[in-house]
Amino acid sequence: MQYSRKFPCSLLICIILMGMSINQSLAKFTPQISVESRKGQSSFVLVNGRRAMEILTPMRNLSPSERATITSTRLTDMLGAGVDPKSIRWKKVGNSNRVVAQDAILTIVTPAEALAHKVPADKLADDWARNLRSLLMMPPLGVTPKTLLVPLGETRTTVVESLLADPVQIEVVGTCIAVDSLTTPGVLTVSGVSTGDATINVRCGEYTEQVQVSVRKYAAYSSSDTQRAIVTGNDIPHDVISQAVSEAACQTVTLSAGATIRSIDIPHGVRAPSPGKSTPVTVTIQTTGTDYIPAKLVVPVNLENQALSVNDPAQIMYSNNPERFVKYQTLFAGKLTPTDTATRLLYHHQNAVGKTIGFVIDLLNTSDSPATVHTITGISNPMIDTWDVGYKAGLGFLVNLRNGAGRVVDVPAHSRRVIVSQSLSNLYSASGVLELHQLSGQPLLVRVIARPEDQRIVEDQPEMTMSTGELAQSDITLSDAVFPKPTRKLNVSYKLGGPWMFQRIGDLPLKHAALNQYLYGNYGVIYEISATLENPTPTACKMEIAFEATAGTASGVFFVDDSIAKAKFIKQPNEEVIGRVTVPAEKSRIVSIRTMPLSGSFYPATIIIRPVSAAGMTGSAK
Repeated sequence: MQYSRKFPCSLLICIILMGMSINQSLAKFTPQISVESRKGQSSFVLVNGRRAMEILTPMRNLSPSERATITSTRLTDMLGAGVDPKSIRWKKVGNSNRVVAQDAILTIVTPAEALAHKVPADKLADDWARNLRSLLMMPPLGVTPKTLLVPLGETRTTVVESLLADPVQIEVVGTCIAVDSLTTPGVLTVSGVSTGDATINVRCGEYTEQVQVSVRKYAAYSSSDTQRAIVTGNDIPHDVISQAVSEAACQTVTLSAGATIRSIDIPHGVRAPSPGKSTPVTVTIQTTGTDYIPAKLVVPVNLENQALSVNDPAQIMYSNNPERFVKYQTLFAGKLTPTDTATRLLYHHQNAVGKTIGFVIDLLNTSDSPATVHTITGISNPMIDTWDVGYKAGLGFLVNLRNGAGRVVDVPAHSRRVIVSQSLSNLYSASGVLELHQLSGQPLLVRVIARPEDQRIVEDQPEMTMSTGELAQSDITLSDAVFPKPTRKLNVSYKLGGPWMFQRIGDLPLKHAALNQYLYGNYGVIYEISATLENPTPTACKMEIAFEATAGTASGVFFVDDSIAKAKFIKQPNEEVIGRVTVPAEKSRIVSIRTMPLSGSFYPATIIIRPVSAAGMTGSAK
């Protein structure tokens, strides 16, 4: 007999499932008890053709086969008397264990039987009792599982078990599935044809079971292509590596409409390879969405460390007006250009909207060509402390800039890539410094935006590439606060016995190239100081470098030669020693000092160089 492989909607198909030839009454089903013996070996007690127990040893003058036959007869009598199979249990009597039904003996587990099975007697008795209960209580018609969630275009199976002689009939109600029963006897293979819900009615004689089927799309799909995550430099922080790998992995992901990424898991302890090298990383992305099947995507990523040089930036974009914003708005917009030099962006804003908002920085590519941007960043988590948030951002940026630790961001044609996305609570401040070096493509736009938090959550995830739609560069009004050459190279000197050296940091503000605007405090400007320390005396001298808060409370981060020094919340006119050096007798020594005025602090401030012995006379050195 042949059967159609697919079952159309509402067509009653008769399927005779193999191995189901037990003659039973449809009015009231009674389990079939039988014995299966292996010549000269063990005997099995069967319930509905399934092995419930195996007897290996004789007892007194009874062979295993005779013992199995006696047990079979007792089970048949028990069922005829209407004894509930749930009453089957075991109990210990003397040195043997009895399997009973309402205290009537079904069989005995002797010590010899337990030894032959190589298990304790009580465990063997418990196994036999449980097997008998389970098989005797098995329904004449069963379906497992009774609910199926089938991905669109894929298949799932459900198993039909019938203890009846009648053929099993299958009826499909719904058009979103097709059912194939010929793969394996007793197994229904359900294919998802279209999204929707359907019911499979399984009937045999007077018995009916139902399978409820839902066909859904996955929340996301991904290609199997290996993506490139590009980082740069040395001692690259984990957050930079994590963001680069996450964003690369997500470029393979296509989200279904309305679905979102729930989590991105990167193996613990992933480290960047040395410059010029690469290493494989496997990323797991969990996605979810209403009325979708959650998708777990495993994405291969190749983490590469490219050797890119870091040059002094040509300009600095200063996003600080308004510093305290009260409405949703674009806080800054500027243009990047693919040149040999970078653009620095410093932002420092406080949320005064009255509720939590979304704080976003993105790159816009409205051209027909893809673009790439090398980024080195120092981004603080939002804080209510306006001093500390600027200090954390500056510290992270200066360390990463020294190490060249950054990443390369791809910006496809007609797309926007989010590089900062934060939830900013009321009266909290966002602060950061970014070095943006466009490597290829047509000029990009960079924007700093305050927008509704619910929109940020949906539209501004750094891992996803968004379309710019019909947006053109001419639709964006560029901000004026752009200043040239944010690097100050200074040569100073101090000679022991002469006046102390005082060097202002943050004075002589940068001026806009065309407008009458100034960057007061020179926030975000790198100061590279080469200090020549001269000791004309015949004795070695220890000299110190101090940071003085000149205009108000200030913090600072410094690299004195190869050592980092930190000064936090120094109140005017106090100071903090940030370095000590020894100058040999009748020698000079050059010390490099690198620093940057930090957002949230008051600048100008002052660098002081003096002998250690003289510092005590000021009463302010620490």
